Amino acid sequence: SISSSSALCQGDKAGSLLELGREVRAGFSSYESLNGERLLLFQAWPEGSRREELPRLVYLHGDFVGLRRIDLNLVRRLAGLGFWVLAPEYRGEREGRAVLGGGEVDDIERLVERIGEPREGGVEPLVLVGYSRGGLVGLKLLERVEQIDGAVLIAPPWDLTSVASLPQDDFRRRWLKQLIGCEVEDCPNEYGRKSFGGKLANGEVRILVLAGERDRIIPPQEVERLVGLLRRRGAQVEVHLFPQLDHEAVLAASLGPTVEFLARLLESG
Repeated sequence: SISSSSALCQGDKAGSLLELGREVRAGFSSYESLNGERLLLFQAWPEGSRREELPRLVYLHGDFVGLRRIDLNLVRRLAGLGFWVLAPEYRGEREGRAVLGGGEVDDIERLVERIGEPREGGVEPLVLVGYSRGGLVGLKLLERVEQIDGAVLIAPPWDLTSVASLPQDDFRRRWLKQLIGCEVEDCPNEYGRKSFGGKLANGEVRILVLAGERDRIIPPQEVERLVGLLRRRGAQVEVHLFPQLDHEAVLAASLGPTVEFLARLLESG
């Protein structure tokens, strides 16, 4: 379930496309995972608006330590465009039991379906914005949830078998082995199962992929492979590459292209 929130925050005043910078109402509430864990849910929406009447956006954070300040700031900025934004934690993060491409996808699928239920007057658009680990979660949701109209995928590690083979030993051993429970050589099927399989529940979904040409975790050739796969499945895919940026820096630079993509998505209906 989604519980209510009473905390108030103020949005930025940097007026831009889609009224970027409107005052927003925001705060923490909670939702329950399928394994019974009570998780944080950060929500934001324009001040003076009814959440249920707004386009819906689910923000899927990266890393493995929960929502960070950069995530909360980005959520507020996106809400200032005119969206009801929900940013969920993933199961196990605060207890050091984070997962990757597993139970957290099931939890957020239920959350997405809950806010995507038809209401009187029709259903507002539903979009995802996911960074890094959240990009993988977003891709796996695109496999399952037909109601998703669009997605912004920021440096997503979509093929875990391929990522595990890259020469980034620290990322491979510190994160992938810990999160999946074994080396890719020992359990390739598990890495494959938790990767994006290439199916799309909505074959006409619109997708923006953002990536850094100097990303040492998700290099450009991995992005090219993903874009090709999505296009073969029928998705309308746009790509924006940042020439000088590494993995973490892409998130900080993502707001402008994301705003422009969301504006086109809403204008097209």
